[in-house]
Amino acid sequence: MFPKRSESAKVWWDLLRRKFPDDGPAATLKRLRALLEGKTEARTVKQWIEEVLQGKMRARLEPGKYPTPPSPPLRAGDRHWPALADAAQAAGLDDLAGSLLEKVDTAEALIRLGDL
Repeated sequence: MFPKRSESAKVWWDLLRRKFPDDGPAATLKRLRALLEGKTEARTVKQWIEEVLQGKMRARLEPGKYPTPPSPPLRAGDRHWPALADAAQAAGLDDLAGSLLEKVDTAEALIRLGDL
């Protein structure tokens, strides 16, 4: 469905399933498509990214139960950074996308940063 952004789609699928655990797959796919196509409001995208960075999106342990410790912080090479940057860029948040790409130590990220 997202051939040019398949890795970002995988990351955001997981994040959206954590954020909205009561949504079914169809609702998650609708949110994911809107996010990657730039149809989600910029303030919402920014809020979701901030929640990821603060470790507020948590994995479900069992229905209705969530772990109490925060998610571990993202590391420099983590695959989440480019996915977060994709969502920010799609929402028109180029400055935020740039700051997220600066956290990734790859040639691809530097090229993308130069294209912003």
